Amino acid sequence: MEALLGLNSLTLESPVTHLTSQHLLVPALLGALCLPALAGEITKPSGFNIETMASAGPVVEVLADGSLLLASAGPTLTRQAPDGTLTLFAEGFSSIDGVSQSTLSGDIAVGDLFSPDILWLLRDLNHDGDALDPGERTVFPSTHPLLANGRPALAFDVAYEPGTDTLYMIGTTQFISGETSLPAIVRHADGAGGVYFDELGFSGGLAFREGVLYAGSLHSTFFVGEVFALQDMNDDGDAMDPGENGLYATGLTGASGLAFAQDGSLWISGGSSPSFAGCVGRLLPDSNADGMADGVEECVFEGFAYSGGLTLFEGAGGFNPGADGEGELWIGDFGFQGNDIARSAPLAETEVVGNVALNEVIDVIVRGAAFADGMFVISLDTSGPTFPGIGDLCAGFNDLHAISPLMDLGPDGEATCRMSLRDLEFLQGRPLVIQAFTLEDGVFGIGNGLEFIFGS
Repeated sequence: MEALLGLNSLTLESPVTHLTSQHLLVPALLGALCLPALAGEITKPSGFNIETMASAGPVVEVLADGSLLLASAGPTLTRQAPDGTLTLFAEGFSSIDGVSQSTLSGDIAVGDLFSPDILWLLRDLNHDGDALDPGERTVFPSTHPLLANGRPALAFDVAYEPGTDTLYMIGTTQFISGETSLPAIVRHADGAGGVYFDELGFSGGLAFREGVLYAGSLHSTFFVGEVFALQDMNDDGDAMDPGENGLYATGLTGASGLAFAQDGSLWISGGSSPSFAGCVGRLLPDSNADGMADGVEECVFEGFAYSGGLTLFEGAGGFNPGADGEGELWIGDFGFQGNDIARSAPLAETEVVGNVALNEVIDVIVRGAAFADGMFVISLDTSGPTFPGIGDLCAGFNDLHAISPLMDLGPDGEATCRMSLRDLEFLQGRPLVIQAFTLEDGVFGIGNGLEFIFGS
């Protein structure tokens, strides 16, 4: 790289490019057009971008017509049409604990933890795009079995079995001091509910794949996250017989939300990292057919207040790192009203070698795919803006900053800019961020941001 672009172009002073105060940009119009990032510092691996998107609430279900149901204040359900229009869809809930639409009838079931009715049924009878009219929100027409303590399980999550009107609900009985709260998965079919499986701890999420129901659980004594694989092999209405249930994964930090990818990976939310930040992990597909996930990537995305429900959208390239990936994972975050959206994106990594201080020489290394273009930003604004459709940045533009020109990453997918920081005494002791970007097939990949205290 021959220069850094600032208010004036630089001339290369071989072999080191010198960055001085005249090369720092004043706050640009670009920064004025960007909203600040809304969530905490969410980390992600190279090959993904992540964006915090405020909205009426987190996504709780994707409807057959492509619109989204959002859990909104009230609590209510808001419908987001494919064109982005928001309208009230349903109201009258005490809480919203799982939403699922039948692929057979189009009926929508809603779990309500704090309602004595436990489950609601929504039907848009007049096809006006909501369930607000008389008779469109009714008590779910099924009985609730009583567990050993004489109480029914309350809803935590619900899921219709694909291609049927059979509904599965996971939950626990009401917590009462001095009484054990019991867990269960309840199967609702033909107007009656029966216990499907009850060897659980605290309830987690539900997800179907190829006729198997996967259920998240948190061990009630050791608080270890687990995922069970359940299938009724003898058609007796439960999965409690030998060979019908097994641990798919254990040793997790949580599994409150589950979402399968088309390659068989299972994304799980609700866990926490060693730093106690909320995270989203991934279970590797069961490629050897032994009934258990082949491995666990505990915290792929990390830094949420607490990650909740997951909604995965995939194209032909799948939800995979790199420019060929075509996927988005929408993550509910209790830290704010909206969703965190992780997207497949070009590979992009940032590394800085050397001491970031006055008159010191540093190497800024940008890594990505072979022959991609790369660049980086040095910025005193460490909060970072949000680019809709791209993601949250660590480096902002509302304070002094410098932007490099594009660099060819070459066959090794790497380029290095060696530079020194001169005549910048006023930066002593101030925080700054260095963040790299790559450009491949017209798409930006956002690298990790590295924060420094100048001169420390």
